[in-house]
Amino acid sequence: MKVSTIALLLLGIASWTPPGMVGCGPFGNQDETVKVVFVQWKRGPDGITTRRLKETDLTQAEIDRLATQGVSGALNVVGYQIHGSGNNPKPRRIIIVMDHQIDERVDLRQPSDADAIYLQLGNEWKLLPAGTATNQRVIRLEVNEENKSQTRYWFQLPDGAMQGTTPFDW
Repeated sequence: MKVSTIALLLLGIASWTPPGMVGCGPFGNQDETVKVVFVQWKRGPDGITTRRLKETDLTQAEIDRLATQGVSGALNVVGYQIHGSGNNPKPRRIIIVMDHQIDERVDLRQPSDADAIYLQLGNEWKLLPAGTATNQRVIRLEVNEENKSQTRYWFQLPDGAMQGTTPFDW
């Protein structure tokens, strides 16, 4: 064999990925992107109004799903966080809707492979749509100890690392 043939063969072996191992980066799929959208709910009479933040708004399907749960008033997008490669033009969406500061740390299980909404109802959390599959990773919400009016957010990556921000200020 010629040297160039051996080099090509070695290059092919080095770049080969076993079946089922494609995209074994932080999300298992290099193009998987999750956009978590933070929405502050100000309860009001019948109907829903929304306020977007930059290019981020609730979809009509998300608004309709919240309306079926008795949500009415103002839904204001107050922030968002993108996790993953960022190369996916249509990221999976997780919407977190809160209407008041939490009393203690909350760990919500991440939806596995679907868009979903977490709706705060008193001290409980409702995952929409009902029956959405979740995995073992968490979305953590906690009171910022340095400023008790802020809610901190953490998103657990597949390797266990946590990424976060402070989306809510009450």
